[in-house]
Amino acid sequence: TEAKVAEVLYDDVVQNELSLYPWGFSIQQEQLSRLAATPLDDFTAAYDLPTDMLMLTKITVSDETIIYRINGAQALCDAGETDDVIAHYVVQPDEFNWPPYFRTLVEMRLASEFSAAIAQKADLAQLHHGRAERQSMKARHRDAAQHTTRALRGRNVLRTRG
Repeated sequence: TEAKVAEVLYDDVVQNELSLYPWGFSIQQEQLSRLAATPLDDFTAAYDLPTDMLMLTKITVSDETIIYRINGAQALCDAGETDDVIAHYVVQPDEFNWPPYFRTLVEMRLASEFSAAIAQKADLAQLHHGRAERQSMKARHRDAAQHTTRALRGRNVLRTRG
């Protein structure tokens, strides 16, 4: 029973955790390929999205984030034909690349799910859920400390105020 539950829940729990927050260890960047066909409405260009993408976090052109919409396996945006369009997105890295704080978070989420599905003990599941929520906050804090905060660019602030 435990193996069946683990088989059903494991990938869903991991992918859900990865998609809830842009974990630094799971972010990839890739230059997108422009499609020949143009969108019918709203945007001027369509690009194929990476096949290993769990969640798109942003699209940039010349290091500036641009407005986009996901349409199936494509990103629609207003980029010029000569622009380098870069997708920043979340993937599911191999488990040996997970930092300890994320591994612990997944273990706690699984404990919560197993308590409900296998032991069928709601109080135990709730206890594990609370522990997982606290670990999630700690893990996000640790992950955020792994990179330098980007400074605000004056021109962006002025453009927004205008």
